[in-house]
Amino acid sequence: MKRISILKTILLGLAISACAAPEEWPTVSFGNDISATNDGLDARLEVSLAPLPSLLPEDTLGVENTTAYMKTINADYRTLVTNINRRFEDYSKARKSMTVDTGEDFAESWLGAQMELSNISQYTEDFTKMRARIAALDSPLPEAARVLLARIEAQELQNRLFIREEKLELARLEPS
Repeated sequence: MKRISILKTILLGLAISACAAPEEWPTVSFGNDISATNDGLDARLEVSLAPLPSLLPEDTLGVENTTAYMKTINADYRTLVTNINRRFEDYSKARKSMTVDTGEDFAESWLGAQMELSNISQYTEDFTKMRARIAALDSPLPEAARVLLARIEAQELQNRLFIREEKLELARLEPS
């Protein structure tokens, strides 16, 4: 019985001290911590590499012959970069049109810019698959694979950052 009264006294003391604590004192609900965490997450929109996807067997066809496999990936990389550069050019034209167009023409230019930004985003996803294809090679990676992987990662991050910034800008400019 005496233990129960001591326990009740301790719990009562803790409850009273929590009520008298300063505002920054964490409560049982951790309300201040949750709001601070949410504020931090809202303020920080990081750009990062996408996780590696699962590959189909045809994606790793020839992986046992590293030289031929890397030649295929290099050729695919060059094709992808060419296609992305074309999309960037088209996006740039649409954005330039937005600076001189008004009314209905502005809305069409804005829609064209949205479409091209979407195309850039879709092509950027192909970098993730290329990274997965390189990861399918045995470790340690050959020098050529490490160099190409670094280029792909840099391009993917750069594109993702560009896409994020331009999405925000297009949202700001959206015609009503």
